[in-house]
Amino acid sequence: MPIARIPGGPQRSGVLFHHSVDSGETYKKEVNPKAFTNHFNAMIRASEIFASRYRTRRLMADGLLQDRAETQPMPDHVPIEEKSPRLVAIQLTKRFRDVQFRNRKGRRPPSVVIASEALDAGPMSDSLCDEVIAVATYMRKRIQAQDDRYRLLEVRNPAHYPDVFTDRWPEDQPAQRVWRDDLSRLVRSLTTLRAGDFDAQQLMKVLRELFGETLADRAVQDHYRAYGTLARHNMLGIGRTGAVKSVLAAPATLGLSTPARANTDMGGNIENPID
Repeated sequence: MPIARIPGGPQRSGVLFHHSVDSGETYKKEVNPKAFTNHFNAMIRASEIFASRYRTRRLMADGLLQDRAETQPMPDHVPIEEKSPRLVAIQLTKRFRDVQFRNRKGRRPPSVVIASEALDAGPMSDSLCDEVIAVATYMRKRIQAQDDRYRLLEVRNPAHYPDVFTDRWPEDQPAQRVWRDDLSRLVRSLTTLRAGDFDAQQLMKVLRELFGETLADRAVQDHYRAYGTLARHNMLGIGRTGAVKSVLAAPATLGLSTPARANTDMGGNIENPID
């Protein structure tokens, strides 16, 4: 972004100037996106357990579990989206936000706010579903605590205090309440899906409402392709309730435990948290 460097200031810090001809909006603010990028990357912990699950499920979805698992060499550098549940949870939360705000007026919660809040959402889990719930729950509680005091949520750059991430959103209490209610619905829906009390049509409907048609369709298709692969290799068993299960760690919740390749700049180490 075009900024004016601050003489003698922290590395990569600067002043951002903004002017909109259409709205007449004009402002300036001190920023340091590079400092946040470095801080974020230092805080995100990789998970080999999650990476292993991701690779296995992807191979099953490709129908190549045994053919490729034993012959495909591991790359020198595994993308972090395949190793960090917290990062993929941020991607899914952003996707959820985009779907909810498709037909709404007004500003949406900035990506950098979601990324920053996610860093404080507690210890990281190896379960993607649990990670999304943790991130959404933490943000919802933060908004509610401020709203109870008739204040707006404030999120600052943890690596550069003068850089206020929430300088333009939320504009007012109704704006932050909309996102709070969205997060509450996300948590309720994921909790229900995690319990497993649903059929395929209900699952598809909920996933589409949460994350959009493309991601939901792909998640369910990958799931059933994976089970087809397991069936061909005689790797399915029958549980005590009569349900079909895999002898491997099959997806606990369709799609939610299958990481999505979202259209985002956060596929590897975070490069631009503001997009």
